[in-house]
Amino acid sequence: MKNLLGYQVSEYDCGTTCLKNGLSYLFDRNEIPVELLKIINLYSLDLANQKGIFGKMGTSDIALKHICESFNDYSKKTKFNLSCKIIEKSDVNFNNCELINCLKNNGAFIVKCMIGIPHFVLVTDILDGYVYFFDPYYRKKAFYEKDVEIVDMPFRANRKISIKKMELIRNIYFSLGEIESRIAMTFNKIKEKK
Repeated sequence: MKNLLGYQVSEYDCGTTCLKNGLSYLFDRNEIPVELLKIINLYSLDLANQKGIFGKMGTSDIALKHICESFNDYSKKTKFNLSCKIIEKSDVNFNNCELINCLKNNGAFIVKCMIGIPHFVLVTDILDGYVYFFDPYYRKKAFYEKDVEIVDMPFRANRKISIKKMELIRNIYFSLGEIESRIAMTFNKIKEKK
């Protein structure tokens, strides 16, 4: 049975929540290995704020890379059918074949976007010039921005935004922001060989 995609439980765990949502999007609840959840909990929320309190600046790109590597390592050792990949900088755009193919093969990817500060969301589809994604930050109220819509697809997406707006190189709601700081992590289910 599939789980509904989940929301953050604090102001800082968007990365942690998106990693868990990536697994929930691909796999039924009884298929998700507890070892992958341990990896997420162990390595995410690694950034410290100005007071030196770890977790209060969220999850770093380095942690995301390490989690990706750990997921692939686990999958290889146990033959779990998950493959992940980090994509960075100028390759993080909605013309990238790897990202498009990930979605076409019923995968998803986490991407860092901007909401005044860096924020992770889970992209699950691109359709008719729009990006559909699950934002782990719960919100009922409509957005002031015209190109951002709240949608109700609890197993797939809760936001819809134009590709044009999301690809902007500015710090506005849900834009990918500066090219040098872009990062994404793909989640693909490996098809079993017959």
